[in-house]
Amino acid sequence: MSESSLDPADFHAACVDRIRSRFDRPLVKQSKTKYVTSDGRLALTCSVSKEHNTATGHVYWFAYHTNQREYLQQAEDAYVLFGCGSPDRLFLLPFAKWESLLETLHTTQQQDRMYWHVKISENHGRYELLGKRGLEHLDLSKYLVAG
Repeated sequence: MSESSLDPADFHAACVDRIRSRFDRPLVKQSKTKYVTSDGRLALTCSVSKEHNTATGHVYWFAYHTNQREYLQQAEDAYVLFGCGSPDRLFLLPFAKWESLLETLHTTQQQDRMYWHVKISENHGRYELLGKRGLEHLDLSKYLVAG
């Protein structure tokens, strides 16, 4: 079976379960990718990708949609969560930091929607957010969710 014919990754809930204890309030599932506290003050989006093998390591691809951005903009405290290959490899970024990175990412604009391309690469244990050509890659190690 070719890699392109595999079912897309689907481990959102397991990723959120791993980070729930980081917050002092319970997270309530709004959709497969959106979670919020009951008071609406804290929100997060969760995106997942299967692992894609390359000659130099592993790559994870995500789409970050404008509706996810709008959802997080409504909360006082917001985060983006990326599950890379499994719930055991997570990156949790504060929304304010994530917002500052969006201009470095490629986008796709279609008639009825726009989204950002998120590409995280792993090479010898180092994880980086890859952006537009010519821009420095962001080391994601400080956003890795430990144990």
